[in-house]
Amino acid sequence: MEIRTHNSNINFTSRKIPRFIYHFTNQNSYQKMCQDGFIKTTDCDMYLKGEGVFMVDWTNFCKRWGYDKSWGEKGTTLQESLIRTAAKWIQAFIKGKNELVILKIPTEKLKRSKLVIRSQQKFFDVKENDKNFNSLSDNLKEHLSGFTPATEYKTFAKRKEAVEFIYKEDIPINITEKIGETINIPEFRATTKYNRENPVKSILKKCLKGLNEAKSLRFIQKKVEDTPPNFSQVH
Repeated sequence: MEIRTHNSNINFTSRKIPRFIYHFTNQNSYQKMCQDGFIKTTDCDMYLKGEGVFMVDWTNFCKRWGYDKSWGEKGTTLQESLIRTAAKWIQAFIKGKNELVILKIPTEKLKRSKLVIRSQQKFFDVKENDKNFNSLSDNLKEHLSGFTPATEYKTFAKRKEAVEFIYKEDIPINITEKIGETINIPEFRATTKYNRENPVKSILKKCLKGLNEAKSLRFIQKKVEDTPPNFSQVH
């Protein structure tokens, strides 16, 4: 079956957004993506209008998805929560659910009109403080609902905010690249190479050994304490 890509004349060569964005998943889900031919959108958000595929910029993920007052400066970071959402940290009944897979996606292959961004600081400020969505400003409601174009990424990055990318359409798997080593997280956590003070860095260091992405791991902070903040949803 031929799979058409989104390689149109409209791209992001102006570098308003990164050349590549990244999607975290597990081996079981990745195998299904390969069978289906797509990373399929999901509907798992109380604010987002419609469904999406959730991704990150690598440098922003390493620098800004750590500790922040919006979701708690101590405890589990958004980095760890995202990886825990992608791959189980305790032995799963279904084979492959424990195995972390990272997919690298070139933004030039995506449709400009379908790629949006959201600030995690804004998301968690509303979510954690139980703010009434209808009482928010129109601009903030539109932002949380997924109407901020990805071309505004640099504005949020300069404010040192954690930014998620959302693609509002299935992504053909044949434009993605599976990078690094597939890591069985429970097995790796039982080894001496697992660092409990900086679990995310040690996992990704093992996964990305020898790759350019490994250079940004120096920005990932150590764990502050073991008590996680009270949040349950990260994309």
